[in-house]
Amino acid sequence: MGGLERDAVGQNGIVPFLLAVSVTSLVSSWWYARKIQVPPVKMGWWETLTEARSMLKLGAAVMAGAVMTNLVTYAARVLIVRHLDLDAAGQYQAAWTLSGLYAGFVMQAMGTDFYPRLTATGADNQASNRLINEQVEVGLLMAAPGILATLAFAPLAIKIFYSSGFGPAGEILRWQVLGILLRVATWPLGYVLLARAKSKWFFWTELAANLAHLLFLFVGLKLWGLVGTGIAFLGLSLFHAIQINVIVRRMTDFRWGAANLKLAIIILPLAIGVSVAAWYLPPLWMAVVGGAVAIFMGLYSLSHLAAALRYGTVLEMVNTLTKRVLAKIKPPAPKESL
Repeated sequence: MGGLERDAVGQNGIVPFLLAVSVTSLVSSWWYARKIQVPPVKMGWWETLTEARSMLKLGAAVMAGAVMTNLVTYAARVLIVRHLDLDAAGQYQAAWTLSGLYAGFVMQAMGTDFYPRLTATGADNQASNRLINEQVEVGLLMAAPGILATLAFAPLAIKIFYSSGFGPAGEILRWQVLGILLRVATWPLGYVLLARAKSKWFFWTELAANLAHLLFLFVGLKLWGLVGTGIAFLGLSLFHAIQINVIVRRMTDFRWGAANLKLAIIILPLAIGVSVAAWYLPPLWMAVVGGAVAIFMGLYSLSHLAAALRYGTVLEMVNTLTKRVLAKIKPPAPKESL
């Protein structure tokens, strides 16, 4: 079988794979959902629409925000192809995918656990602000070690996940990861708009952020070429951080807690220092210095997470969590026969 024929066979498997993933997700969701007993409630169409009006408005705003983000992502590739070439668009996509790989897990976990608890606080500004600060602290402690490691080993990560031909994407990745750090710090603030059903605020916030991203991309490509796409994402993250901070402060009188300010004083200089070191140090020294910084941040984060979870030490936390996991997967003891 020739190379072209093998490529054609491989491409034919893409659609069945995507369908299989969707079907598997549907079946697993149905399997667990059917175990939850929901009592039936009789409601007319008009009553349903009246009760769901705010939900529909918020849903429309969220959907519009998602559409705008996808359009800007597509427009970014078009701009890169027109200003540079198709290979540059591939470099950008590679860096874009990896930049959110680690932090995406952290921010997804925030949405699963944090959003319902924030919604439960209602209009209690003090409770909301305390919860936001706690979530920011946990998010930074969880994400910072991985972000610093990505900054240190960006070229290596690109080679491992892609190939040596994607070398230029390493520099883009470093700029984008700096933006991800800002996103992790401000992500919980954005949930305030959703928790309080501020659909108009959410829509205009998303519109402003996406327009700013397009502007930063255009300027970045003009001034710095392909690396400018990474700088543009950092600019977008800074713009969004300022924007959402102003809005939430006006809405809930939000103030950053002392613990988060302390974390910022530690993490930001480390992140900037690792990024600057990457420009001047040889690859081997960069790996040593960057790895040491990431390990230090990892130990620091573990110790503070242990304290937050009321464990005495990191070893005690690991030991307790290991026992809990083993207890769940341990098979039940056989019953004695009569």
